Amino acid sequence: MKFLTAFSFLTVATYIPFASGATDVVPEHEGEEVEYDINLRGSHDGRYLTEGLAIPSESRIVGGTNAPDGAYPFYVRWNGCGASLVASDVILSAAHCRGQSSNQVTVGQSRTGFNGNGASRRITQRVSHPNYRGSSINYDYMVMKLNSPVDTDTYPPIRLNQQSSVPINNEELTVIGFGALSEGGFSTPSRLQEVNVNYIPSPTCNQRNSYNGDVKDATMFCAGTGGGKDSCQGDSGGPIFTNREPIEQIGIVSWGRGCAQRRYPGVYSRVSGEFDWIKDQICNLATNPPDYLCDNNSPGNPVPPGPIGSPTRSPTRSPTRSPTPAPEGQSDPFLQFLCTVFGIFC
Repeated sequence: MKFLTAFSFLTVATYIPFASGATDVVPEHEGEEVEYDINLRGSHDGRYLTEGLAIPSESRIVGGTNAPDGAYPFYVRWNGCGASLVASDVILSAAHCRGQSSNQVTVGQSRTGFNGNGASRRITQRVSHPNYRGSSINYDYMVMKLNSPVDTDTYPPIRLNQQSSVPINNEELTVIGFGALSEGGFSTPSRLQEVNVNYIPSPTCNQRNSYNGDVKDATMFCAGTGGGKDSCQGDSGGPIFTNREPIEQIGIVSWGRGCAQRRYPGVYSRVSGEFDWIKDQICNLATNPPDYLCDNNSPGNPVPPGPIGSPTRSPTRSPTRSPTPAPEGQSDPFLQFLCTVFGIFC
């Protein structure tokens, strides 16, 4: 499988407290070690769990090419995992990356090293899906808050797909990342990698000679090419998205048995499967929530002020009623009666 974080041979990595204001997000099983029997399915690593369910320790792009500079300004590089910018200060990744000790990310990075680019930010809050359990690799979603917004003219966020009918069978999709270039490889590219793969329906992916029912269609999907092209070590948490306009993120790099194997394509968390949960987190965390996701009354989005000079409206109390004055240009009837009786000018 293609988790990007490192796992012990005997235990899933324990929760590492997040620095810089993120300690209020308490993950499931905090500080608890969960033991698994390791079932080695290859001579090069021990990433596979019992019953062939593999926790990805790393993921990467296999069989890809250098992405053009600036082609994917929404890509976020994060210390061996990936993520996507979904609001000016909110990113989306995989819950299995939550043990990462570093909070530093780079938004919009397409090259590293001396000629590196992108905007550096710091994670201040991590929110994993409440149903995520590493033992099942299901509900592999995590939304995170950044310490300050980026310029969305330079780094426009990617839109999220909410339709379960997307993608269609065999539709071409693109997945990107900075992971290693070959299965079991140690070298990583200095340029962001991209590769095109095709959507595979879950019944096909769940055949006995493939994942045999481990792919949960509501929250997962498969994509591959019959071998040779895939995401893998170093790519977990990164986006997979449509090539049609407008580009929409439909999945998150999650897991798989090995990398780029003919019968075992990559498995991705389906964005539409938990769209409402993802949307709620973004609308709660974002300083400026995306218009297509959040209305003006969403948490995190201030109620717009009224016109200058207009009175402030109280949402909880009705204003105190005062006596209604006589219409302009008319005298009070009782006052007019007194004027007539006493012969005075009114």
